[in-house]
Amino acid sequence: MFSNKLCIFQVRLSIIAFVFLVHYRNSQAKFLALEQHIANLELTDSKIIISSNLGYSEVPWSAVTEIWGSERLWLLLFSKAQFITLPFASLSDDLQKFLLDRAATNGVKIT
Repeated sequence: MFSNKLCIFQVRLSIIAFVFLVHYRNSQAKFLALEQHIANLELTDSKIIISSNLGYSEVPWSAVTEIWGSERLWLLLFSKAQFITLPFASLSDDLQKFLLDRAATNGVKIT
């Protein structure tokens, strides 16, 4: 009985590790495709705008469901599979405050 549960746990852990590695490799490939490894971030009252040589995207604040944060890095989550990574420590104090205010106004959970 114990060995069956251990086997199931190992299979689940392997799947999680595989999904993480695939996502990581895809993200790394996209990052390396950026010219000068730069993306532009613009925060407005109604939306988040991200642009680079690879494309352009506008996301309304209402699409942000949750923010996971640390001192250096924040993830703005739109769903379980969609998010953007922000180098929070690199943002100006005014931009950090604006981001937090917009999140609060839209009822975004911050953890």
